[in-house]
Amino acid sequence: MRKFSWYANKVWNLGHNNEDADFDWWEWFGFHPVKRFWKRIMGRYIKELAGSPRSLISLGCGSSPIINLFQCKVVGIDIEQDKMDFIRKHSQAEFLVGDITSIQLREKFEVVLCNEVLEHLGFDEMESAISIIVGLMESSGKAVISFPDYGLWYGKLAERFLHGSLHSKELTKKELLETCSKFGIYSIAERRLLWDTVILFTKR
Repeated sequence: MRKFSWYANKVWNLGHNNEDADFDWWEWFGFHPVKRFWKRIMGRYIKELAGSPRSLISLGCGSSPIINLFQCKVVGIDIEQDKMDFIRKHSQAEFLVGDITSIQLREKFEVVLCNEVLEHLGFDEMESAISIIVGLMESSGKAVISFPDYGLWYGKLAERFLHGSLHSKELTKKELLETCSKFGIYSIAERRLLWDTVILFTKR
């Protein structure tokens, strides 16, 4: 099954690799009509939930152009140097190379964005990332987290078929909500495109 999903992923991505420096950018602007449609709808949902903040930080931003939807102080962080080198050429935001499970920043942000990242982390790493998300939020700030919901049978089937072992964790909405509540943030709104889910959290 793992070998089959590897080939399925290659076909789905038209030969592109998720590790490519421009991969996230390609999903938005490449010639794959489904990905282009899908990513732009999800981007619109994220923007709707995030609103028009004064400041935003995107954890695990990769080379995604979502960061360019916001006209404010924007910081992007990713562990991949090549993706940061790529996106710096296509955005006015500030970019830092770092591990989102261990970064230490004193600054607080009105919105903390974590887009399709947590499913790539183990449970302990996910808890560390959520702790950092909460620590970066202003007292009245927001966190916007998107992820593929493995709690939906068709989502689990699709993700196993298309992504195989790419995702370290079969994250479910229930598990995310329970983990976030442990760190003091709670869901107040949600958008969904099939199994891809975006949730808005606040500290209440």
